Amino acid sequence: MATDDHPEIDDTQLLDPKSHSIYRFLVGAGIWSITLGRFDIIYAIQTLSHFLQAPRKGHLDRAIRIFGYLKFNPTLGISMTPTTSSFPTSATEFTPSHWREQYPNAREDIPADAPPPLGRPISLVVHVDASHASNLINRRSVTGFIVFANGVPIYWHSKQQNTIETSTFGSEIVAARIAAEKIIEYRYKLRMMGIQGPSLLFGDNKSVVTSCSILSNTLKKRHNALAFHKLRECVATGIIQIFHVDGKSNVADIFTKPVPGDVFRRHRGRVKLHVLYFQTRL
Repeated sequence: MATDDHPEIDDTQLLDPKSHSIYRFLVGAGIWSITLGRFDIIYAIQTLSHFLQAPRKGHLDRAIRIFGYLKFNPTLGISMTPTTSSFPTSATEFTPSHWREQYPNAREDIPADAPPPLGRPISLVVHVDASHASNLINRRSVTGFIVFANGVPIYWHSKQQNTIETSTFGSEIVAARIAAEKIIEYRYKLRMMGIQGPSLLFGDNKSVVTSCSILSNTLKKRHNALAFHKLRECVATGIIQIFHVDGKSNVADIFTKPVPGDVFRRHRGRVKLHVLYFQTRL
């Protein structure tokens, strides 16, 4: 999508039944493409999916633009080159014992029938972001994050939040809470396969990182208390470790907002979407 594009304020004419059917087909095909691994279009498709009931000509033009992008980038795919993910040295030395006083009896729920861990550990690294009040009509924010297992993307998410957050901190901490719940899900799956490893959450909001990684911090906004304590309890149990990443280096940006082309292509490469083969023409 074009930088700073806002389809929600499009006032072009409504589509006729035939064009409406084409629009719904394009959005459905886009969703299927995302499932197959083309998560570079996930933000654009999830945004256009909000207008399936009454799309306008401008929305159809945007959908055609997306498939034009796919047509001229047909060989992009996930590069399956697992590597040991780089993360701060302190991550391997983290001990949550000093959190026990504030969160007593907090522990990770480990199934009794989980097999013992074997082989090398696998690290889960998640980059999360939120665009605060980006929708100009309902002022809802967008949550976006991507999950890497040893550097290989295995899950991607872009969705408008269910609540209206009045601050950047609110939208970011809600996004971090959703990402933490996905980490818990994947830790369970890996553990049931006999695999363990650290889980690291990277976000570009310093307030969220500080609030959830320093025990002495307190929450002043009661509205966000559930997300706040959910994240801190995950830290207390050792499920996740939260770190700050510079906003320009946060690859989750492409899941929450339209960004300039050079930024988009740079992040697209960093999330392991590369040219996998070259087409030959007869």
